[in-house]
This record gives sequence, C-alpha cells and structure tokens, in this order.
Amino acid sequence: MKTIISFIFAITVLFPSISIAQTRTYGRNIELYSYPYKELFFVSPRFDRQNQKYGNYYDTYLLRTVLTLDQTYHFRVDLPFASSNASGENQFGFADMNIKFMHTIPTHKMNNRLYGAYGFEMVLPTASHENLGSGKWQLWPGLGLIYFKGEGENTTGTYSLSFEYRFSFAGDKDRPDIKILAWAPNVDWWFKKWYVGYYATWTYDLENEILDIPVDIEVGYNIVSSLVLSVEFIQPLLKNRSYNNEFGIKLRYNFPVKD
Repeated sequence: MKTIISFIFAITVLFPSISIAQTRTYGRNIELYSYPYKELFFVSPRFDRQNQKYGNYYDTYLLRTVLTLDQTYHFRVDLPFASSNASGENQFGFADMNIKFMHTIPTHKMNNRLYGAYGFEMVLPTASHENLGSGKWQLWPGLGLIYFKGEGENTTGTYSLSFEYRFSFAGDKDRPDIKILAWAPNVDWWFKKWYVGYYATWTYDLENEILDIPVDIEVGYNIVSSLVLSVEFIQPLLKNRSYNNEFGIKLRYNFPVKD
C-alpha cells in the first residue's frame, strides 16, 4: 500500500493540472478508439496487481501515452515495470513493452454515432527477468465497433464490441507459445465529474484451454480539470481461471485538446 500511495503522489506532482474547459469526463474506451470529436493527447501512470494462483502476484507500474492524430489515427505506447514473486522471491525490473495502433472509421452513411475500427497491438519481449514477461514477440490484430451515446460535448457514454487474436511469432523457443482469442463487450457512462464502465475482456487460451469471463468495473473521477483518478476491480467468474483477481489504480492527465 505504501508503494501505491508513493506512486500516485509522485505522478500527481509530476503532472500538475492545467485549466481546460471540459463538460464530460471521458471513459476508458478512448484508450481503445479515437474519440471522434477531439484530438487527444494524454499520459496515464498506473499501478495494477494481479493475484495469481498459489499465492503468487504480478504487479505492474506502467506509464501509458495515448495520441490521436487527424481524429482517426490512434497510437498508444506502454512503458512498464513489474514485480513478481513467482520465482519464490520478489523480482523487480522492466516488463514487456506494448505498442498499439488503431484506425477509427466513421460510418456516417449508416449512423453518425457509430464507428468501426481496426488495428494491432505488438508486444516486445523486453522483460529483464523471465517471470516478468512472456519471452515472446506477440502480435494482436483486432477490429471493433463503438457507438457514442449522444454527439459532441453532449455524449453520455459508449457501447463497444471488439475482437482480437493474440499470438506469438518469435522469441525464446523454450517458452510457451501464445494463442488467445479475446473479445470485449464494453459499456460506460460519462458524467460531468466522473464515469463508470464495464470494461471486461473475455479470453479463451487455445494452448491451455482456459476460458476467462470476468466482471471488470472501473470508476473514474475528475479531480481537477485535466486530471482523472480511477480504480478498477476484475474478478473472473469461472472456477477454472488463469488468475484469481486483479485491481488497479490509475491517473490520466489530459493535455490541451483541439476541436
């Protein structure tokens, strides 16, 4: 807990607030899709703990940067550190790095609130310890749909559905291959100072034959005009699961946006 508090305090000091008029607190779906009414640029430091089987844990200390260009091209880079006790003692170091690209496509001829998207995420095996990463180069191609409830600054949330196929294509031959189907039926509600959403990703691990269907609830609060604090809790529902539960705490600092 001291680590979490110190992490949040340091980032809050590092990214002080600035004054920007904002009538809505955007939900987490803007991390996956280009928000079609704005150019976005934000950074999001976060802490996450995944409680695994046999009393093991995996902690992530992550800095996420998201940039939208031309209102449709969406770039995301994760710089992660992690710690784990899977080896019998705590190990801390750099984790696998993630880079994501999404292109959001308007469907105005059908509905001016409905958008399609396609893209990919690449996972680089940059972990400094074996227990902190997969040891594999991974590619996650995906596509999805998002529907905005309302228009412009009157938007009150989103519905979205996305699909991914996560697979490894190179890396340490002694480490397990990765083949995972993932789909995410998500919904959120935006308010002036806060948001709440169901952000679960359902997965089926083809290598280990494990289906994970979790409850994943996140609540965010706009502390000041450009700084949002959110908490998340994830609980898999099935008995045969790949992890026990997971929780996270995050900050999102929104830089000035352009219409």
